[in-house]
Amino acid sequence: MDRIKEIDVAKGIGIFLVVIGHSHLPIDKFIYWFHMPLFFIISGMLYKKQNNISDWFSLINKRFNKLLIPYFIFGSIIAIIIFLLTKDFLWLLKTLAKIIYGGRLLGAPFSVFWFVTVLFSTQIIYAIAQIKLSKKILLISLLISYLLAEIYSNIFFLRELAIPWNLDVVPIAVVYFGIGSFFKDNFGLVISKHKYQLLIILLTFIFIILQKVGLLNYELDMKNKIYNHFFLDIAIPLVFTLSIFIVSQYFKRINYLDIIFTYLGKISMFIMYLHWPVNFIFEILFEIKIDGIMFTVLGIAIPIIIYETVKSFSKFWELRLG
Repeated sequence: MDRIKEIDVAKGIGIFLVVIGHSHLPIDKFIYWFHMPLFFIISGMLYKKQNNISDWFSLINKRFNKLLIPYFIFGSIIAIIIFLLTKDFLWLLKTLAKIIYGGRLLGAPFSVFWFVTVLFSTQIIYAIAQIKLSKKILLISLLISYLLAEIYSNIFFLRELAIPWNLDVVPIAVVYFGIGSFFKDNFGLVISKHKYQLLIILLTFIFIILQKVGLLNYELDMKNKIYNHFFLDIAIPLVFTLSIFIVSQYFKRINYLDIIFTYLGKISMFIMYLHWPVNFIFEILFEIKIDGIMFTVLGIAIPIIIYETVKSFSKFWELRLG
């Protein structure tokens, strides 16, 4: 597998589905099954082994610059723009405080920002575990983390807690991240064989059909800590992630799809930050409710226009959000 190229295409498909998932189109429930695990798995695939504590501190610095600085910059700029439109100073103060606290407290248009703080924490925790533990003990630790996450999700009062940065989502996020890190070389072997491709696509449709006919009642929502099926919380995200990579392989063979989704993949974080705020601001300006196809179109097109405009003036976006 041409890993970097296919990961860009997979990220492009993934961010496109993220925007659709927030648009209230009928397929959003299925997108929630896998769209965030997909990005944690991809992040794990891109993870480079750390050799010592010095590497770990260097990683913290790099991840802070790559993830947390844009998180606070985007959050602050968006909040200030909305304040200028609404003149609600109290809302601005509360929102800035919520951005610092992060996690479940962040509602629209910042709802997706939880991913950034959880990804940062996941990478740092996984890295120190990878440095200190043997491969076997690390795998056992990931299994224990998964068990604890499943138990935690099934205890209602714990699930409803608003922990800073959604840190209580890290136990399951680190499992998806670990899957990507441990098995990244196996992904290419699996999706390159036609018999496995057929099996994975078949399983994907079986899960969807079972849900549609009422034989399956599955739900996964990482932000709100809804993951309470021990087997399916691994099986479904993994099957759908493999399906995305299979689709990515075929998109690579179609020139215009390759170009479009590779580009979307490279600016996926930019689209993630802006797709909801853009629609939120349009709703304020025009006093209308935007969802469905219009939400998706605006949520993709306007961030692209902003990205290309700002990029011409600064290298910041290429360095931090490429």
